[in-house]
Amino acid sequence: MRRALLGLGLALLARPALAQSPSLPAEEGRILGAPSRAVTYLDMKPGEVQTVAIRPGDFTVIEFPLPVFNYGIAAKSLVTVEKFANKIILKAKDFSGETPLAVFLDDSAYTTVPLQIRIDSASHPLYVLRFTDPVAVHVRATERATAQRLEAIARATEAERLEQLFRTRLLLGATEGTFATKAEQSALNAVGDRVTMQLVKVVRLHVTSSVERFYLSYRVANLTRKPLEALEFRVAMVRRKGKPLEVYDFEDSRGGVTVPSGHVADGLLVFDVPDTYRTDDTFRVTLGADGGLRVVVQSAPRFP
Repeated sequence: MRRALLGLGLALLARPALAQSPSLPAEEGRILGAPSRAVTYLDMKPGEVQTVAIRPGDFTVIEFPLPVFNYGIAAKSLVTVEKFANKIILKAKDFSGETPLAVFLDDSAYTTVPLQIRIDSASHPLYVLRFTDPVAVHVRATERATAQRLEAIARATEAERLEQLFRTRLLLGATEGTFATKAEQSALNAVGDRVTMQLVKVVRLHVTSSVERFYLSYRVANLTRKPLEALEFRVAMVRRKGKPLEVYDFEDSRGGVTVPSGHVADGLLVFDVPDTYRTDDTFRVTLGADGGLRVVVQSAPRFP
């Protein structure tokens, strides 16, 4: 009898655990969370401070159409604020009071969204507040399409340039120099984002009997949150003893095409070989970019 009662007790204890286990379809490969309660949508209104009422004891999540870069709150003693991706999480520390909150979105203008946070015990529970901005969605889609189109044009131009260079090399002959692995430098902008430039190789080509040109291949990695609208280069030849010789007349094959955020761009700097050039001269390439970024790479190529 004691064994029977013990077995019945274990069976009763096991039932709730079985009832709590989720039953997912066989083809479902992910865990689905419970639907959020009290989801509210609100249009973003430029130039207007909007009030958000939160209730003590509840978390309120505010979602924006862009990632949150930073925020500022006047009365930190009233409300705690945390940010994650395109969301901020609010929780009241008191039972009443108001404080302004400024949210800075991570776009090209660091758009500011001013809010007035009001703690109200009588307000309805608000768990998720989603800001909608159809104009911003359209603008972002247009910016992405434009950047992709410009990048495709730049790559097509680059491919055409390389094909012409290859054909000319076969006809006239050329020497190709390679740079050491250290021919790469990076720089950080004001918020710690990185831009990297690398000198890949250089081709010295006899275009005519009296003209020689350098085709200097570079690579730029944009690891910032924003596109690089224009790349500005400076080229100089540096000698061990003597002043650097600035090269003023050169062509950038990319032609100032934007480098999107998170992308790597390849290009060619084309210029005539200076009359005073020596094989032991060092190439110094300076890249200027948006936000005061400045990357300098200095290296001497090795020719066969």
